[in-house]
Amino acid sequence: RDLVEVIEHDQALTSRVLKLANSALFGLSREVSTVPRAVILVGFSTVRNLALGVKVWDALMVGGGQRGMVEALWHHSALVAATAKLIAGRIQGVDPEVGFTSGLLHDVGKLILSLKLGMRYWTLVGAADDCKPGHAIEREQLGLNHAQVGGWLLESWHLPTSIVTAVRDHHESPSCE
Repeated sequence: RDLVEVIEHDQALTSRVLKLANSALFGLSREVSTVPRAVILVGFSTVRNLALGVKVWDALMVGGGQRGMVEALWHHSALVAATAKLIAGRIQGVDPEVGFTSGLLHDVGKLILSLKLGMRYWTLVGAADDCKPGHAIEREQLGLNHAQVGGWLLESWHLPTSIVTAVRDHHESPSCE
């Protein structure tokens, strides 16, 4: 009840929770039109973690010409979160909710870089292609990438190590050890 009450007092959060609940990722047979129903159908932990993610993103939201870029980034992150939860649910010993939260926050470093660099950041990563992905361009041009920046931010907020590591390392190649 407390979670539903908090969500219902925030229009942006309500709309994002309902949008996620009605997305194809959850494959629900009927439309979800209320927050209590979304919490029941999608799950308390998922909605709680989504609310956390929305508030993190809103706190870092940038304005001006970047708003469209940030909205697209939010949509991408919500899809990654739902997908990570599904994958984590199939792996023994991996908490699907940690997968969800990590997916939702995996690109938070892009927000930080866009706060610092403005549209210059989006122009920089806009040059990405199959041969040179955005994180490689960031490292080449800035000396670091958004995954490192996101890891530092989440570490400074004392988020669980599993989430910090997932965000920080999401562009690293797995070791062969």
